Amino acid sequence: MQGVLQQLHSGAASVFYAQKTRMYHVGIAFAGDMFQLAYYDRAGCVLSGTHNVHKNPALLVRVVMGLSFLDGSYLGKDPSIISRDDHEYITVAGVEYEIMKMVVCSGDILSKGTICWRCRRPGSREQFVIKSKWTSIDRRMTEADFLRELRGVDGVVQLVSEEKVLRRNGCPQDTLWLREVLHGPERLAVLKDHPRMQLRRLVLKPCGREVCP
Repeated sequence: MQGVLQQLHSGAASVFYAQKTRMYHVGIAFAGDMFQLAYYDRAGCVLSGTHNVHKNPALLVRVVMGLSFLDGSYLGKDPSIISRDDHEYITVAGVEYEIMKMVVCSGDILSKGTICWRCRRPGSREQFVIKSKWTSIDRRMTEADFLRELRGVDGVVQLVSEEKVLRRNGCPQDTLWLREVLHGPERLAVLKDHPRMQLRRLVLKPCGREVCP
């Protein structure tokens, strides 16, 4: 099983690299008659126990059906980014922006997952930068707090708006929602060893020119 899990880890890294807006990823590892579920997000990996295919066929069928037919937002895709008329749009703080170009992207799983897009409001020529990143829940001041403190200082970007990205149920998109349902010593170990992170988005202006090497 360890060898199969290593292959699954590599596959998860490829998914995060190829799908820039993925919030988490779920995979199944098969080794002989045994299978195991693996959940990946920016804080690392959480593994289920191992289950026998023949002793738990109903569980395996439920998992496969879920991964095959659930809406993509339940499987880690960002529901706040939509495609329409061959263009992509992102909504932040209730305002929709058209994504013109991705300018920065961090592809590592264990990272802040920072992504920056050059955007504009539909029907407007004014451009903005939308910055999406996973930040520590335990920080007393966020990047947005610092920008508010520095409002009006020459050379510092202006914060237009910011928000915590929410899941479909209205709760924050963070790395705790699955780990907190664990029980016993496993819960304490997982929460101790994994960073507590949540996804935030900032809308910034002005949008400067790219620096060419």
